[in-house]
Amino acid sequence: MAKPHLVFLVTVLLVHSCIVASVASLSNFTDLSALLAFKARITVDPDNVLAYNWTTKSSFCSWIGVFCSQHRQRVTALNLSHMGIHGTIESQLSNLSFLVSLDLRNNSFHGYLPNNLGQLRRLRQLYMGENELEGMIPPSLSQCRELEEIALELNKLSGYVPRELAILPKLRILYLFNNSLTGSIPPSLGNLSKLEILFLHANSLQGSIPQELGNLHNLQQFNLLDNQLTGSLPSTIFNISKLQIIDLSRNSLSGCLPTNVGHGLPNLEGLYLYRNQLSGHIPSSLCRCGKLRYLQLHRNKFTGSLPREIGNLSNLQQVYIFFNSLSGTIPPSVGNISKLKELDFGENNLVGNIPEEVGHLPNLEILSLGINHLSGPIPNAIFNISTLQVIALASNNLSGYVPTTTGSWLPNLEELYLDLNRLRGRIPVSISNASMLSVLELSVNSFDGPVPTSLGNLQLLQILNLGGNQLTNQPDNHELSFMTSLTNCRILEELQIAQNQLKGNLPDSIGNLSSSLEIFYGEKNQITGSIPKGIGNLSNLITLYLGTNDIAGAIPSSIRGLEKLQRLDVGDNKIHGSIPDDLCSLMQLGELSLFQNKLSGPIPNCIGNLSQLKILHLGSNLFTSLIPLSLWNLTDLSSLNLSHNSLHGHLPSKVETLDVLEGMDLSWNQLSGNIPSMVGDLQSLSYLKLSRNSLQGPLPQSFGNLISMEFLDLSFNNLSGEIPKPMEKLLHLNYLNLSFNRLQGEIPNRGPFTKFTAQSFMGNEALCGVAKLNVSPCPTNVPRSRTKLQLKYVLPTIVSIAIVFALL
Repeated sequence: MAKPHLVFLVTVLLVHSCIVASVASLSNFTDLSALLAFKARITVDPDNVLAYNWTTKSSFCSWIGVFCSQHRQRVTALNLSHMGIHGTIESQLSNLSFLVSLDLRNNSFHGYLPNNLGQLRRLRQLYMGENELEGMIPPSLSQCRELEEIALELNKLSGYVPRELAILPKLRILYLFNNSLTGSIPPSLGNLSKLEILFLHANSLQGSIPQELGNLHNLQQFNLLDNQLTGSLPSTIFNISKLQIIDLSRNSLSGCLPTNVGHGLPNLEGLYLYRNQLSGHIPSSLCRCGKLRYLQLHRNKFTGSLPREIGNLSNLQQVYIFFNSLSGTIPPSVGNISKLKELDFGENNLVGNIPEEVGHLPNLEILSLGINHLSGPIPNAIFNISTLQVIALASNNLSGYVPTTTGSWLPNLEELYLDLNRLRGRIPVSISNASMLSVLELSVNSFDGPVPTSLGNLQLLQILNLGGNQLTNQPDNHELSFMTSLTNCRILEELQIAQNQLKGNLPDSIGNLSSSLEIFYGEKNQITGSIPKGIGNLSNLITLYLGTNDIAGAIPSSIRGLEKLQRLDVGDNKIHGSIPDDLCSLMQLGELSLFQNKLSGPIPNCIGNLSQLKILHLGSNLFTSLIPLSLWNLTDLSSLNLSHNSLHGHLPSKVETLDVLEGMDLSWNQLSGNIPSMVGDLQSLSYLKLSRNSLQGPLPQSFGNLISMEFLDLSFNNLSGEIPKPMEKLLHLNYLNLSFNRLQGEIPNRGPFTKFTAQSFMGNEALCGVAKLNVSPCPTNVPRSRTKLQLKYVLPTIVSIAIVFALL
C-alpha cells in the first residue's frame, strides 16, 4: 500500500522541479535578452570585450562584467566601468529584475537615461558618472526604494533635481555634480534622513539654500560649489554635528556667518565659502572647530579683525582669507598653528608688524600677506623656514634690510615677492642658494649696490624683476656684467631692470640669454653703447623696452631675428641713422616707439606692411620726407605721433580707414595744404595736434562729427575761414587751441566754447565774439534788404489806414 503513495510523491516532486526549471529558464532568458539588447546599443568597444566575450556560446553569468546570484543564476550586478565604451543605455536593462548594482562609470554613453529604470526595485547602487548622458533625471528612480547610492556626476544632464528623490528612505550618497541642472534645490531633500554625502556642485542651480537641509542629521559632506545660489546662509546647516566638509563657494550668497557658527560643528574639517558676497565679522566661535584643517573665506566682503583665537585651530593646514576688507593686526597666536602649511591674508587692510611668531611655523609652505598696509621689518625667522615654497609680501610698507643669509635656509623656495615696499640695502648674494627659485620680485624698493652676479646660479629662474630701485653696475666695469651671468638661467622668461642707476654697455652676451626670454624691460637707466647685434638671437622676445637711456649707434639689421616681437620701445636715446627695412619684417609688431632720437632720412614705405601696428611714435627725430601713403593703411592704428620732424607734403584726402585712431600728433613739421574733410569720420579720435605747420584753407565742417574729441590743437598755421558751428556739439572737448591763424567770423558760444579762454583764439584778428575772449564784438546791424521791405509794403499800408480814419 505504501508504494502508490511513494510513486505519487515522486511524481509531484518531478512536476515541481520541471515547473521551477521552466520558470528559471524563462527568467534566465529574460536576463539574456536584456543583456544582448544592451550589447546591441554599443557602438564602440575598444577592447572588443563585448564582441568576443558576450556570446551565447557561454553562460551570461560568465561574461565579463556580469555577476549572478549563486542559486537562481539571475544577474545581480553589471560592472562595465572604465572600459571606453560608446553607446546608449538600453531600456531593457529594466528587465534585470534582480539587479542590485549597475556601474557604467567613466565611459562615453550618451543619450537619455531610460524612464523605466524605476522598475529595478532591488537596485541599491546606480553609478553612471563620467559619461555624456543628457536630458532629465528620471523621477521614476524614486520607485527604487532600496537605492543607497546615486552617482550621475560629470554628464550633461539638464532640468531640475527631482523632488521625488526625497522618498528614498535608504539613500546615503547623491552625486549630481558637474551637470547642467537648473532650478532650485528641493526643500524635500531634507527628508533624506540617512543621507551622508550631497554633491550638487558645478551646475546652474538658483534660489536660496533650503533651511530644511538642516534636518540631514547624518550628513557628512555637503557641496554646492559653483552654482548661482543667492540669499543668506541657513543657520540650520551649522548645527549638523556630523558635517566634515561644507563647500558653498563660487555662488552669490550674502549676509553674515552666524555668530555661533562653530558651536555645532565638532567634526568640521573643511569650510569653503570663497567667492561669494558674505560680509560682517568672522565669528570667533569658528575657532572652536578643533578638527578644522581647511578654511577658505577669500574673495568676500568680510570686515573687522582676524579672530584672536585663530591660534586655537591646532589642526589647521590651510587658511585663505585674502581679498576681503579685514583690518587690524595679524594675531600673534597664528604662530601656534604648528601644522599650518598655507597662510594667505593678502589683499586686505591689515596694519602693524608681521608677528615674529609667524617665523615659528615649522611646516609653512606658502606665506602670502601682500597688498596690505603692513609695516616694520620682515622677521628674520621667516627666512629660516626650510619648508617655504612661496613668500609673498609685496605691496606693503615693509622697511629695513633683507637678511644677508637670505636663501641659505630656503632650499624649497620657488617664489619670492618683496616688491612695492620700502626695503633698502644690498640684495643678498646668498639668495642664489635658494636653488629652486623661479620667481624673484624685488622691484620698487630702495635696494642699492651692484646687482649680484651670483643670480646667474639660479638655473630655474623664470622671472627676475629688479626694476625701480637704485641698483648699479659692478664698479670699474664698463659693461653690465651681471647680464652675462644671467645667461646661465636657461629658462628665464622675464627680465626687468628698468628705473635703476645702471650705467654701462649692454654686453654682446645678451644674445646668449635664454631662448625662452619673452620680456626685457631696461628703460630709464644710464645704459650706453649701442644695441648689440646679438639681440637678434632672442627669437621668442615679445617685449623690448630700452627707452630713456644713453644708447647710441644705429638700429642693427639683426633685429629682423625678433620675429615674435610685439612691443619695441627705444625712444629717448641717441640712436642715429635710418630706420632699417629689417624692422619692417617684424610682422607681429603692435607698438613701435623710436621717438626722441637722432634718426634721419625718410620714413620707410615698408612700415605700412606692419599690419598689426597699434602705436607708432617716431616724433622728435630728423626725418625729412613725405608721410608714406602706406602708413594710412594701418587700420588697427590707435596712436600716431610723427611730431617734431621735418616732414612735408599734404595730408592725404582719405584717412577714414584709421577708424580706431584715438590720437594723432603731426605738430612741428612742414606740412601744407588743406585739412581733409574726411578727418571728421575719425569718431574715435580724442586728441589731434596739427600745430606748427603750414596748413591752410578752412576748418572742415565735418569737425563737428568728432564726438570723442577732448584735445584739439591747430595753432600756428595759415588756416582761414570761420570756426564751424557744428563744433558746438563736441561735448568732451576740454582743450582747444586755434591761435595764430587767419580765422574770421563769430566764435561759437555754446557747448564746450563756454569754457574756453582768450588763449584759444589769440592771433586771429578777424574773429569776433564776447568780450572775455579779447576779440572785437560782432556787428549787430539790421540787414538792408529787411529795411527796404518795410518801406515798400508796411509804410504804404499804415498811410492808407490813416487816410481812411481821417475821412470818417
